[in-house]
Amino acid sequence: MDGSGYIFRAFHALPPMNNPAGVPVNAVFGFTQMIAKFLLDHRGSHIAVVFDASRITFRNDIYPDYKAHRPDPPPELVPQSR
Repeated sequence: MDGSGYIFRAFHALPPMNNPAGVPVNAVFGFTQMIAKFLLDHRGSHIAVVFDASRITFRNDIYPDYKAHRPDPPPELVPQSR
């Protein structure tokens, strides 16, 4: 599974939500809901979720314009994707 894609998708699909400390949680909530649904719909013994490690990867060496025009994530998403 593309964990980073799921987080981004969940962030934009749900309205802003905060925990009692005021930290945004809509992406985390949506991500866990999507994973739970996936697990109900797909039976198996293993699951792998992969997240982007950083902005610069080996892909940039292969193709320098890889994600070159992608904007920085919204500030409300940053604490949810760590």
